[in-house]
Amino acid sequence: MCRAFSSSVCLSLATLFLQVVCAVTDEEQAQQDSVVVPEWSSHFPTAKQYCVDASNAKNPGNKRFVFVATPEGTPPKNGWPVYFSFVTDVYPDGEGGSGCGIADKTTMKRATAFSTPEDSLKHCPCIKDNTCKTRSLSSHRFSKKDRLVRINARGSGPTSVMAAAYENETGVYGSALCQYDTLAGELWDMRLKQFIVANKIAVVQVNPSSDDGWLAYDEDPSGGPTWSSGSDKPFLYKVFEMLKNGDLGNLDASNVVVRGWSGGAQMVSWMFQLAAVRQIPHITIKAGMFLAGGSYECYAASQAAARTTCKKCNPGILCPGGAWHQNAGCSTNLSHAPCCTKCCPANFTEQFYFEHPEQYPQHPPAFLSQLSTEDENADLCACKNYHDTLVANGVYSELVLTTPAYERCFCIGDPNDPAARGSPYAKYCLHDVMTWRCFTHEMGFAEMVIPAVQFLQRIFKGATLHQP
Repeated sequence: MCRAFSSSVCLSLATLFLQVVCAVTDEEQAQQDSVVVPEWSSHFPTAKQYCVDASNAKNPGNKRFVFVATPEGTPPKNGWPVYFSFVTDVYPDGEGGSGCGIADKTTMKRATAFSTPEDSLKHCPCIKDNTCKTRSLSSHRFSKKDRLVRINARGSGPTSVMAAAYENETGVYGSALCQYDTLAGELWDMRLKQFIVANKIAVVQVNPSSDDGWLAYDEDPSGGPTWSSGSDKPFLYKVFEMLKNGDLGNLDASNVVVRGWSGGAQMVSWMFQLAAVRQIPHITIKAGMFLAGGSYECYAASQAAARTTCKKCNPGILCPGGAWHQNAGCSTNLSHAPCCTKCCPANFTEQFYFEHPEQYPQHPPAFLSQLSTEDENADLCACKNYHDTLVANGVYSELVLTTPAYERCFCIGDPNDPAARGSPYAKYCLHDVMTWRCFTHEMGFAEMVIPAVQFLQRIFKGATLHQP
C-alpha cells in the first residue's frame, strides 16, 4: 500500500506517480490504533431503508431509496456522526418489496446496500471456477438495441460506464462476467461499511437517479439536465432536511463526511463547491472521501470546457485509451495529449477555490484512493492530481494507492497481502493459473479500509490534522 502522508519506513516503488510513502497496515495494527475490527460475517441489524419522494413539477416521479445503518448502543449527545455515500450504481430494494423509483425498474445490481462482503460476491460463480471474463467490455461493440451505454448530458462519456456489466445470465455477457461492481471491489466497500458501523459511525447511502447518473455540474451545452434543473438537487435537499430533522434516525447533521466512487467522487467535489458558495442547507460537511475519482471538472467534453492541464486534451474518439474500459494512463505523464474523456485537471479542485485560492484553508480535508498502475474508467491521476492540489494549498489530504503486486486480485484480496487477511475469496487469487483479473476501476481494496476508518475517526473527533 502506498500512502502519501505516512511517516512509516519507506520502500521505493516504481509507479507513474511522484514519491509516495509505502507501508502495510493490517488488522492487528488497527487494534493497536483503537479501531474496532468487526467479524467478516457481521450483519447490519439496525439497517433501514426509506423511499424518499422529492417529486416536483420539473421532476415528476423523483423517488429514490435512502439506506441507513446506525451503530448499536447509545448515540452521542448530538447523534451519530455520518458517513454519507453517493451510490454510483443503483441499489435494489433491500427488503424484497416493490422498490422505489428506478430501483424497481432498471437496476441489475444484486448486492443490497448492506450485504456482507461474502454475500456481495455470491452471485459471481466465475470467481470460484476461474471463468470470469473481465476483458470482454473493451472489445464488445454495443448496439442501440443493447441500450447499455448512453452518452451523458455533458457528452463526455457513458451515463453508466458500469451498466454494460449488469446483464443477468440471459443477457449479453452471461454470468461469466458478473456485475461490474462485484469485480471492482464491492467486497471491500461492504467490508469498509462493517468497520464504519462497528466504530460508532452511521452510514447513509443515497441512490442516484440512474446508474452513474449524478449531476455534478451546472452547465450543459446540449441542454440536458443539470444540478439546478435536474432531480438531484430537490432530492438531496430533502434528504439533508430529513437528516437534520431526525427523520433518518439519531444522526448528527453537523458532522458529515461525504463519500463517492467514480462519478460519485465527482459529486463529492461538487458538494465542496456548493458548500463554499453556501448552497448546502441543513448539514455541515467536514471532509470528503474519493475513490477512483477527483474534481467535478474531470472528463470535459471538449478543450473549451476543460481546465488547466486538460486544456490541450484530445477530444477525438480514437484517442489512445479514451474509450471506456481502456486504460489511458496518467494524464500528466503521457508522451501525447491526454484524452478529454480521461483527463482530470491538475492544480484545480473546485471553481470557487480556483478563483479564491486564499480560501483554501477552509477547504474540507480529503481521503483518496486509487489503483497504482491502471484505471480503465478514469484518469490514473484523478486522485493524485486532486490530492497534490490540496497539499500544495495547505489542505490536509491522504492518498492511498495499491501495492502493484496486489492489483490483479484487489477485488477479492491477494493472499500475500496482510491487509486482505480474512477475505473469504482471497484463496481464489491464483496468479499462475488465473484467466482473469479484477476490473481496474476500484471502489475499494484491502489496503485502504483501515486507513479510511482512521481518517473518519480523526475527522469526527475533531483531531488536529498535520500534513507531513
